[in-house]
Amino acid sequence: MEKYIGIVKKTDEFVSGINKKLLVKFYDNMEDMNQWFSLYPDCYHIWFYNCQDLVNVFYSFLDKKAVTQEEKKNEEKAKTLYKKLMSD
Repeated sequence: MEKYIGIVKKTDEFVSGINKKLLVKFYDNMEDMNQWFSLYPDCYHIWFYNCQDLVNVFYSFLDKKAVTQEEKKNEEKAKTLYKKLMSD
């Protein structure tokens, strides 16, 4: 389990109303967390030390966007594997 949980509260205003979202990421170091926070500069950011209870509550709000090089590399591997499996 990762050491930190980061939460972003994203608010988009439209003529017809307001859309509010919670986005969540789990990280082992604060550098990666701050890099992810920088993708949402005008949003409210908060982080906590992670525990299993927080994972259970916030996992459904997980942000799937790749931020670090490792995440991007894993995403490419997954896409390649998916294409290979679908072509067989």
